[in-house]
Amino acid sequence: MRKSILFTVLLMAAVLISACSDSGDYNKTPPPAQTYDITGKIDYAGKTISSAKVCLDVNNDGLANDTDCMNTTDGGYNFTSTNNPDYYPLVAYIKEETNTAVNAKIMVDNNEYDSILYAPKGKTDTISITTTLAKSLMDKDSALSLNNAETQAEEIVKKAESPATVLIVYNNALNTSSETITDISTSIRGLVNVITDKLNKETNITDNTNITVSQEEVNTANDEISKADEEHPQEPQEPENPSGEPATPLEKVTEMLAGAEIKNAENPVNLNGYIDKVYNNCVIYDEEKQMCIEYGITEIGIKPDTFGGYTNFNTEILMTRMQLLSFIGYEEEGWPSDSELDFEVAPNDREGEKNYLFHLYNRKSSPCNANGVVNGIYYKSIFDIELVNKMRQEAQVCYEEKGGNEDPSGSISNDSMKLLMTCLVEAVYNNKDNIKIEKWYWTIDTTKIEECSK
Repeated sequence: MRKSILFTVLLMAAVLISACSDSGDYNKTPPPAQTYDITGKIDYAGKTISSAKVCLDVNNDGLANDTDCMNTTDGGYNFTSTNNPDYYPLVAYIKEETNTAVNAKIMVDNNEYDSILYAPKGKTDTISITTTLAKSLMDKDSALSLNNAETQAEEIVKKAESPATVLIVYNNALNTSSETITDISTSIRGLVNVITDKLNKETNITDNTNITVSQEEVNTANDEISKADEEHPQEPQEPENPSGEPATPLEKVTEMLAGAEIKNAENPVNLNGYIDKVYNNCVIYDEEKQMCIEYGITEIGIKPDTFGGYTNFNTEILMTRMQLLSFIGYEEEGWPSDSELDFEVAPNDREGEKNYLFHLYNRKSSPCNANGVVNGIYYKSIFDIELVNKMRQEAQVCYEEKGGNEDPSGSISNDSMKLLMTCLVEAVYNNKDNIKIEKWYWTIDTTKIEECSK
């Protein structure tokens, strides 16, 4: 009976349900990849950079191997990547304008560099000697948090007169060691780790501090890092939670929405120009007489090309308030509206209807009652129909493994409903890389709607 509970509740909740009908309408191609904006500046401790290459270290090998990189001459970087910077460190290959303090050149992939600096995963605004040390500390101790790593790195820097001094010692060690390290392209993480360890043990760091590194030390460091990588893979299964507890469904979806592509924050869609039709439905129902005693406008239809063109409402329906977000208590300032009444825009999943609906969330009053301007946000989720079945299967397995069941009457308890939604969110979160989410701002003035003035 468990299977019937899951699919029945999913149908009742209208979460992912429309993906089971009208199969001829579905787009079989994968959705566009989600992209992330990465913006920041290299802090080279006052030294001048002639050029630098900034990338994400997506292979977790200490090298600049992301397909989306940026070359910079002033140290500033602003580029997009299809990889989430919360999961991968940044790496910057740097060439100095002058290299009088550097004893040799770092050779990587047949290119010469004066320095290689890093920033830990989740740290995108700055790349410096301090963030490099912090990243190295996190490589060795995979349980170390970003805040604690930065604090420890700052303590190392305080042993010198300035970050510039630490940078000079680090660069000299990096370059001098590269003469003896057999293949820096496979040893760079261990090399930086050994240098960090030795800087940490110094009591006073000056420009003349000499750090030497052997191949044996690098090999040992790389072995330690490999073990740490196995214990804590680079891409986490759960978003980080400061409490140490497993992430809640709300935290998971909040993380997903935080990566949404913002489409029009400065120019909200004016729904007045996209009104399609109005829906007159029962607004007052007499339970005793079991009949409607008053009909009126309960919803206003909005044209299907309102938010960037029609795609597929059977996939868009996933993230709207009337679906997944309503079950996890998601809230956002200014959303779904700044009106005192709870208005929203959502896909219309009625059979044969392909448009959006502007309505009161509980549908117990006419949207015309807004009596003025309403502003809101619409989350548009885009994914392939085949993913729907995969997520439903994963949610089913999760529900059964966690002991979900129904009572003899065939109904589902509040606890089982909570478990069901937890499993659904988990399935969605695990497949988030194949779901593109867009964030659209909208506005409407109900006093200018002809049907509302009648």
